[in-house]
Amino acid sequence: MPTTAVRIKNLRGEEKRLKFMTVQNGTQLDIDIYVCDDNFIPIGDPHMSALEVDEEFYHRNLRKDSIAHGDLVKEECTNPEWHPDFISDIENAI
Repeated sequence: MPTTAVRIKNLRGEEKRLKFMTVQNGTQLDIDIYVCDDNFIPIGDPHMSALEVDEEFYHRNLRKDSIAHGDLVKEECTNPEWHPDFISDIENAI
């Protein structure tokens, strides 16, 4: 289940941690958004959503936007090859 993790501030300035976990179901992407504790462990039931979008496209764009706002927590994300600044081992070797 691909996961993107972010650390954001709400309107009251309180820091919140969220995980966006997805499953591709045909052309529909099922999205579970979890509020997490300080260790990024999900708390309670997720907010569930669905979009007609590709899973990789969704996570790439979410990460791009999160990086632009300084919110992405890379070490809590899966599929690092979807990070905008990812450099593969092959590219590193050249």
